Amino acid sequence: MKTKFLSLFGLCLSLITAFAQCPPSGGGSFEGSITITTTCTVSANLILDKNNITISVGGSLTVTGSFDNDGNGTILIDGGTFTTTGGFNNNGNGAVTVQNGGTLDVGGDYFNSGNGTTNFNDGTIAIGGDYINEGNGNIAAGGTVTVGGDFTVNGNGTNTVSGGLSIGGTADLGSKGIDIISGGVLQANTIVSSGPIDIGAGGTLNITSGNITGTVNNDPSNADQDCTNNCCGELCNASGDNLNGEGLSTLPIELIFFSAESKDGSVLLNWASANEINNDFYTIERSFDGVSFEIVSYLDGAGNSVSRIDYQFEDYPTYFGAVYYRLTQTDFDGAYEQFPIVRVLHEPLLGEPQIYPSIAKAGQKITIQNFWGNEIKGIELSLLDLNGKKSAPVTNLSIDHQVQFVPSNVSAGVYLLRGQINGLPILSRLVIK
Repeated sequence: MKTKFLSLFGLCLSLITAFAQCPPSGGGSFEGSITITTTCTVSANLILDKNNITISVGGSLTVTGSFDNDGNGTILIDGGTFTTTGGFNNNGNGAVTVQNGGTLDVGGDYFNSGNGTTNFNDGTIAIGGDYINEGNGNIAAGGTVTVGGDFTVNGNGTNTVSGGLSIGGTADLGSKGIDIISGGVLQANTIVSSGPIDIGAGGTLNITSGNITGTVNNDPSNADQDCTNNCCGELCNASGDNLNGEGLSTLPIELIFFSAESKDGSVLLNWASANEINNDFYTIERSFDGVSFEIVSYLDGAGNSVSRIDYQFEDYPTYFGAVYYRLTQTDFDGAYEQFPIVRVLHEPLLGEPQIYPSIAKAGQKITIQNFWGNEIKGIELSLLDLNGKKSAPVTNLSIDHQVQFVPSNVSAGVYLLRGQINGLPILSRLVIK
């Protein structure tokens, strides 16, 4: 009996551990040590007091607020995705590592005040605000790292670029300077450094519109030796004033973040770029299985820009459940880049009325049940097609403690009935045979 009890206890403990691989959804202080392999959302600020968080391939953690690593814990983004709408504060001595194609999206500032290290080994790292290091931690910038604001180093940590580090504002590198090693590209609006800026063999330095204050040591084997113009190092073009095509492929469109949110029966897509070079347009695609995608819409790009640009698109899927979105950027010359897919749980409006019949024949009367009180004062309804475009207004309304109408001038297909009754939003699916 004792053996069976221990086995049952172990099974229960294993099940508890298996289902506890997300931080508390309400946020606050958290002391656990977890590995995230699924989708986790924290709808508040989150504080890691100690221990570790690992986000593996297929896992994602979204914090709709700020994230603080206050102790010595480690954050390992090992192929997964970590998104914060606010800031990311590494206040202790723990390490933050992005590797295996992981993604770190920080909507606000990235602040390092302790001795912890920041290892962006590979993947996509997008910081919407400033990167500030006031401690002694080191940063190794591999992968594609974009900072929408300034990059400031006030401490004694070392700075190494082996991938692409793009800074929308000023890079203030302090007394330690920076090492740009083989394959590394540092791009900034302006660079200020009291320490040396060392460009190793195969490294590149590019200034988008400002200047360089500091001593630059450029390896003699690099193609461009003149650092008095905008670009010097291995990947500058013939005139030496910008990156050549190979350099641009190292630093694609600097996407800060791409997110999807179900809101009031629609899906809001938001994204922002820190830099845009030769950007013609964006393509938005949607999928209900994460495999087969269809084009929803196109949005114009900014062409060339060195400042942050925010974009938004509202979609009206007729399907409720998991919806996947993919964003593709296309250059004027036809080259394109696809960004990581985002997933959203699309939910109907709370208290959404059920219209009947929901599958109707052309010319058949449709009824919306009255739950707005005895008096209906205001109605505005439209039928939208699958792409969210208005197909036809709803006319010939009959109102008598309920709303009735007969769809007219619409062909057979799937539609959304959207609008408001007495100020209450309406969104429901309607099929016309």
